[in-house]
Amino acid sequence: MKALAALLCLAAPPALADAERCRAFIEAGLKKVEAAPSPKRVRPALEALAACVDLGELATAARKAAKQPRPERAETLGEVSGGDCAVAAMAEPATSAAKACPPPMELAPELIRAVDQGTYLFTRATHAKLKELGALTPRTERVLENLLLAASLEKRAGR
Repeated sequence: MKALAALLCLAAPPALADAERCRAFIEAGLKKVEAAPSPKRVRPALEALAACVDLGELATAARKAAKQPRPERAETLGEVSGGDCAVAAMAEPATSAAKACPPPMELAPELIRAVDQGTYLFTRATHAKLKELGALTPRTERVLENLLLAASLEKRAGR
């Protein structure tokens, strides 16, 4: 996969090369994400996003959060993602964050109630950054959707 990303970088202008490289790494990670059982997809989804260094501090937070238990992960992800949607308790349900800052993709209300605010805000910020980079595709968006779904299932299971 690194060879593919390197070839894409050689053949494209710098900004496009960044987007192609980012997209290639995240899309490669999607296979790992979807191979895992639904409640266990949080870590591979975060690892796939961390592979895109062009996400900057979002990638760094994803790398760190992939190794943390749910409450700490929510804090880590929320710290870099709040922006104009900053909320107090990142481990609380995303309901209040979603009211202030609507989701960038269509999400069921049950999912928003079940996922923590930190993961919700991180997904929202990452979606915006991928779009800015030109790396948002249906496949990269599926990684984000899997992250939200897995985090909500994990929370419901009390992990």
